[in-house]
Amino acid sequence: LNTFEKDETLEKFRYVIARKSNRMGRNMLQAMINEARLDEAGIRCLYTEEDFDDTAAGRFALRNMMNVNQFYSENMAEDVMRGLMDNAKKCMVNGPLPYGYQRGQDGRYAIEPNKAEIVREIFERFYAGDQLVDIENDLNGRGIKTGSGSRWNRGSFHRMLANERYIGVYKYAGYRIEDGIPAIIEKELFYAVQEKLTTKKNPRGRRHENSNYLLTGKLFCGHCGGFMVGMSGTSETSVKHYYYDCQTKRKEKTCLKKAVRRDWIEQKVAEAVKQYIMLDEIIQWLATGYDSFVKRSRKDSL
Repeated sequence: LNTFEKDETLEKFRYVIARKSNRMGRNMLQAMINEARLDEAGIRCLYTEEDFDDTAAGRFALRNMMNVNQFYSENMAEDVMRGLMDNAKKCMVNGPLPYGYQRGQDGRYAIEPNKAEIVREIFERFYAGDQLVDIENDLNGRGIKTGSGSRWNRGSFHRMLANERYIGVYKYAGYRIEDGIPAIIEKELFYAVQEKLTTKKNPRGRRHENSNYLLTGKLFCGHCGGFMVGMSGTSETSVKHYYYDCQTKRKEKTCLKKAVRRDWIEQKVAEAVKQYIMLDEIIQWLATGYDSFVKRSRKDSL
């Protein structure tokens, strides 16, 4: 519109036709400016559902109608915002839903079971020590899509892992209501993940206690197949004990696996690994692999 009077192609046009005058701009001022510039270029605006004569009275009626349009737009925006705030007080859905939730029949948050299982898997695997890139590749390899139907990436995980809605916190435009929506993740697990996220962002700071468990992300329950996660506790004599416990048992109470001491299980795994790598065929496999690696490295350096 800034170049109407300079554009020679506009000489081919005599009219601009719109349905109503509110189509001429986002607000009254913009609509009036647009029409004035078209008029300067010799182009008249016509409206299929409104009739304004090209007279002083007609132009006066048009300006009044644009003023009405502005009032209607602002009033509608206020009504919409008022409705959203009323919804927020009732913990109803406003805007996009986080992955794992769906809109219930009452307009409130409801858990979508299949996607909620993926959310729990992501939280548990991250806490257990799995790298985000491995989780990403696994989910994409299984054909599981994000809420928008896209492939998973690191940004998807960070937004999810830091989202308080998964522990039942309703949040919208300044409203924050505890237990306002059904929780997918237990608070204990959620806050442990937050601490781990903070540790990853600040590696020189205090390390998460779970980082001292060598089998994190590698040890699974022999009863149910769930993750064995590092835990600690203090006895009545103030002695601190470290152990691995089944995450399924802790969360769902459906597994009978007993906790195992960290030092004992890590020692047993170390002994098993030592015996395995001393087998003749494994030594030969390692030697062959190392030889191939050296040849490739030399070739790449040429």
